[in-house]
Amino acid sequence: MPRPILRRFLHIWAAVLTVCLCVQAYSMLQKGIVTYAFSDMFINYSGGFVRRGLLGSMLLWLNAAGIDPVAAAMTVCIAAFAAVAAYIIRQFIRRGYDVAVLPVCFLLGSAGAYGFSFLRRDFIILAAFLIIMQLRKKLPHGWWIVAGNALSVITILTYEPFVFFSLPFFILTTRLHTRSWLRSVAYWIPSAAAFLVCCKFSGDKAVYDAIWASVSGILPNPGIMDFFLKGSFDVMKFHAKMNFFKADCCVPNLLTSLVSLTAIVYYCINAVPQFARRRIPDTFRPRMLLLLLCTILGQAPMFICLSTDYSRMFVYATVSAFIMLFSLSEEESGKLFPPECHSLADRLLLRFDRILPPSQAGIILVMLFIGVAAWTSLGITDFMQKSGIGVVWRTATLLFY
Repeated sequence: MPRPILRRFLHIWAAVLTVCLCVQAYSMLQKGIVTYAFSDMFINYSGGFVRRGLLGSMLLWLNAAGIDPVAAAMTVCIAAFAAVAAYIIRQFIRRGYDVAVLPVCFLLGSAGAYGFSFLRRDFIILAAFLIIMQLRKKLPHGWWIVAGNALSVITILTYEPFVFFSLPFFILTTRLHTRSWLRSVAYWIPSAAAFLVCCKFSGDKAVYDAIWASVSGILPNPGIMDFFLKGSFDVMKFHAKMNFFKADCCVPNLLTSLVSLTAIVYYCINAVPQFARRRIPDTFRPRMLLLLLCTILGQAPMFICLSTDYSRMFVYATVSAFIMLFSLSEEESGKLFPPECHSLADRLLLRFDRILPPSQAGIILVMLFIGVAAWTSLGITDFMQKSGIGVVWRTATLLFY
């Protein structure tokens, strides 16, 4: 099929997918909140200091002031998504990248594919990451470290998974200035300390009872807060079981996740060069690969035993990688990783290209058939529902049945 036809199909399919994702998100908002996931935003300090409690405490203050905390939480989620989406779309347009590659479930399409209620704090912490990286252009290096740590600590107190994808990038970016690994790590000790404090105060039944008493008039049920009733080791065993030993329709969840991850890496390193409106530098693919590998490895503890929400972790990886790419100059991008890493990326690309050759048809196939299960426990079934075809099918069912 000639290249112009594939490009035209890409644009048509992206438009259809965007409409479907908007319908999905609107329907979710109209029906109300899926409280099992959304209630996570209302964890607060009513029972004492606890991880993730900052945002919930602020929502309680708004409630005391007569402002609807549910509406406020939804507004913050939507505003954060809109800010990140606007930034990425603007950068794509400026660089001659085709924005039609963005509305997939592991990039900006995640908002519609999962509904804003599923997002919880995801784009809030990605927006915080974007702000910190943009402040680097506005402030002297020392002041950026101070401001970055302050915003990072606030974000970690809001949602501690922030540290897994952001801190490696902050350290690498700092090293561009200090040229010292030791000093670069030391500068971000306050953020790491905030994360360790959150790990220490992970909550128990007494905390759960106090939090639920404070929000029972706001939410119909505690939802995901019930994890406070389980021991930390039990929670890790649960996540490890779902991630590695559970199957759906006789297909291991681990295999489904590996297919999603492989397709995402293939898509992110190839979609832009394949459909760009102008020539993309040869350095784009190896640098994007390194950024993706860095953030995926940074999130390794979550992949193993701290979360089953691979869909959100993949969004953290792809969006933060693009933010990093856009926040650094061409020279800085080349110096972000040691030379050995660039050599490794070149070798990996050679092997990857032999197995999965980059092509426009391959990108479109990923857009059509590759999804990410919202939770690994949902397996192959949700994987298909979150693919492009699955989103369109669910939207058609929603509209006509």
